Amino acid sequence: MEKKRWSKFFAAVGLCLVMALPFTVGCQKEAVVSKKDIRNPNAIDTDKHYNTSINYIESGHLEEAVEPLKEYVSTKPDDAEMYCNLGFVYIDLGRYREAITPFKKAISIEPTLAEAHCNLGIAYIGLDRLDEATESLERAISLKPDYAEAQGKLGLAYIMLGQCEQAVGPLKQAISLKPDYAGAYFGLGAAYAKLGNREPALEQYEMLKTLDGKMAAVFMRELNR
Repeated sequence: MEKKRWSKFFAAVGLCLVMALPFTVGCQKEAVVSKKDIRNPNAIDTDKHYNTSINYIESGHLEEAVEPLKEYVSTKPDDAEMYCNLGFVYIDLGRYREAITPFKKAISIEPTLAEAHCNLGIAYIGLDRLDEATESLERAISLKPDYAEAQGKLGLAYIMLGQCEQAVGPLKQAISLKPDYAGAYFGLGAAYAKLGNREPALEQYEMLKTLDGKMAAVFMRELNR
């Protein structure tokens, strides 16, 4: 029951809390793409679709960003970063299945783009395809070892698989790389709790309180159930 309870908890809450970061334009929540300079003076429609999609994303109107993003990549099929933007919008909308194709397309264009592999892993987590998630996240880390978000999401995937001992390493690494990464403290505390190590779990809770009070309250509620 303990494993099932925490797995359900992470499936329902983890994607909302542990993975929550501010959205910015790019191939991850830390931006890869900035405003593009589309130099072809004849590419008026392409320019329009690009600018429209970016404006919608930056104003938080993600549903409205989908169609102009799709129009843009249909006219610029070699733009890996904008395929990532499309996939990431789908993730933020909870449309994980639809996110798979854009991220795979981005990887086919630019196989070493770590952010595409990471976000593909996040989409797989959303679909509970956890073995595929760990494979994608490990690939992201192999390409970019200092990628804190990929380390944190790998830890989350291991927790959801019930492999908490394996989760500890990447979560610690995520915290080392990004000391204010609240979700990693949350995940590490949960891993310790599932392993029966309440004292280090509470240490993560104390750190979490200083970073995100709401997330800390959710963690403590689950810990005390």
